[in-house]
Amino acid sequence: MAITGQQIGSILTKALDLPKYTVSFELRCKVDEIVTVACEYYPEGSALCIALETVFAEYDLVRREAPKQVEQQLFHFDDWMRARTNAAHAAFKARLGRTA
Repeated sequence: MAITGQQIGSILTKALDLPKYTVSFELRCKVDEIVTVACEYYPEGSALCIALETVFAEYDLVRREAPKQVEQQLFHFDDWMRARTNAAHAAFKARLGRTA
């Protein structure tokens, strides 16, 4: 049975006394050598640390109506995409020197 880092990561992080925002670590044990731990973490107060706290926060979803401007843009998306695809295909054929 495979074990993922998420299943045992928090237990090992506490046991090894690693920093709070540890992303990954490697534990190296070899006969007749000192045990080493390579740790990747985000320092407390760093921009990414703050971003992680924001990402893992709890949010309430609230329905709101889309602005009219967005609805108008989405209404013609298929036409825009078809024109863009046709133009790209024509440019590709022109680069290859083909007309059909």
